[in-house]
Amino acid sequence: MKRLYFAIGLLVLSIAFCTAEQKLVSKINYTSSEIISQALDAIDENNYGKVKSSCKELDDFWQKHYSFMSAMVDHSCFDDASANIEKIKYMAENKDEELESTLLELKGQIEEIKKDEEISFGNIF
Repeated sequence: MKRLYFAIGLLVLSIAFCTAEQKLVSKINYTSSEIISQALDAIDENNYGKVKSSCKELDDFWQKHYSFMSAMVDHSCFDDASANIEKIKYMAENKDEELESTLLELKGQIEEIKKDEEISFGNIF
């Protein structure tokens, strides 16, 4: 009977971790995409003060969740996205011409993280 309770407890714990990871990935994707969209809109309006603040906000948000994400998320795309977030912060300060393309690339990387972490048969096995 103890084995059954242990197995049920392990199953409940696994489901809880999977649910928490899915909520975290969804939150990261939604919030990061919103901040990137704000920065892209500010670039179109030539409002570089707003671009700087959006890039800083994205960096702060990413750093706040970095430890949880690095423990749960596959590192292949996560590391690239982290590097691009550091890059856009400096690009925004220097009004770099390639900032818009880097933001679009970053948006794609964050979307790829979400796709890689979706619950699917391939991800489970």
